[in-house]
Amino acid sequence: MDVLKFKQAMSKYPSGIAIVTIIDDQGKMGLTLSTFNSLSLDPLLIMFSLAKKAARYQRLVEAENFAINILSDSQAEVSKLFAVNQEVDWDKLGFSNSTANHSPLIRGISAYFDCKLHNIVDGGDHIIVIGKVVEAEYFDEDPLIYHDRKYKKLES
Repeated sequence: MDVLKFKQAMSKYPSGIAIVTIIDDQGKMGLTLSTFNSLSLDPLLIMFSLAKKAARYQRLVEAENFAINILSDSQAEVSKLFAVNQEVDWDKLGFSNSTANHSPLIRGISAYFDCKLHNIVDGGDHIIVIGKVVEAEYFDEDPLIYHDRKYKKLES
């Protein structure tokens, strides 16, 4: 199977954009995710995948808690900011902390899930991170959509 053809076919499946955030002894950190899903209602579980080659891989797999920030349709630049390995000025970006785990929450998002690490499963060149949801909230913001390698907005 041709990897390029596989990637092009996958780009036809629209998805939302999420950023996983943590706070540890090195400070706040975030990473744009290409996959995020609900997994279970009993218990409440979510999952995302993470490339083993990701620059911030080690910090993420060592985190006991994390938040999934679902970006709103005005946050394409935020997605790009966290997609590259660079320092983020969190004060300029704007954030708060979740109540349960004090995980960083990006201002202006459409929803978040604050989680405790539940399990990590091998997935080839990625790992699958499973989190137990301990807090969630949604806001009156439409989500940012990614389809055909472009950011898009929902249409009514």
